[in-house]
Amino acid sequence: MQKIFSVIGILASLSAAEGLNRFGGFIGSMGGKDAPFYMVLLAVSVIAVIFFILAIIGRLSRLMKWLAVICLAASVVIMFFAPSLPVIMQIIVSLIIAFLCMLFAPIAGQ
Repeated sequence: MQKIFSVIGILASLSAAEGLNRFGGFIGSMGGKDAPFYMVLLAVSVIAVIFFILAIIGRLSRLMKWLAVICLAASVVIMFFAPSLPVIMQIIVSLIIAFLCMLFAPIAGQ
């Protein structure tokens, strides 16, 4: 069951990364100074995908799991302060799903 959460987490993290890529590109093309900030959130989503893959193969440590949980929670909170665009809802929902799946992701030795 925990591996199913990891697969769902991978899909949610990839969906968030896709939305953050579109949103960061849009903000960058409009001359926004905070585009690199959204690219950092994109990196958090991609790193979460790597951690989910590590969870599936049984190599995710407790430290990595809780680091990812904290980073995903911080990303959700930060995205609530983003401008209101339709892609923001995709990003927020995807990050929340990835956060919840990371809470149930198996760690090494479990």
